[in-house]
Amino acid sequence: ADGALDLPGAGKIVLRRERKGRGGKTVTIVSGLPPRSHDAVARAMRKAFGCGATVEGSEVVLLGDLGDRAKPWLEERGARKVVLGN
Repeated sequence: ADGALDLPGAGKIVLRRERKGRGGKTVTIVSGLPPRSHDAVARAMRKAFGCGATVEGSEVVLLGDLGDRAKPWLEERGARKVVLGN
C-alpha cells in the first residue's frame, strides 16, 4: 500500500496542531503533500497510527496530537523536508 505514496516528489511538508472549531479536540494537519497522494497518505497514516484520518481540501487531518510520530514516519517514506509547526 505504501508504494502509492509519492512523498519524494513533495516539497516541504508541514505538520501543525490545531484545536479551533473542532470541539476542543486536538488534530494534526498535514499540508504540502502532492495532490494525487492525499487519499493514499490518509489511509496509510490511519493504519499506521491507529487514528482517524480524513482529507479536507488539500490537507490530511489526523485525529490527535501526532506530529512527533508523523514526522519520522513521513521521512522513512522518502519525504525530503518535514517541518513541525505550532
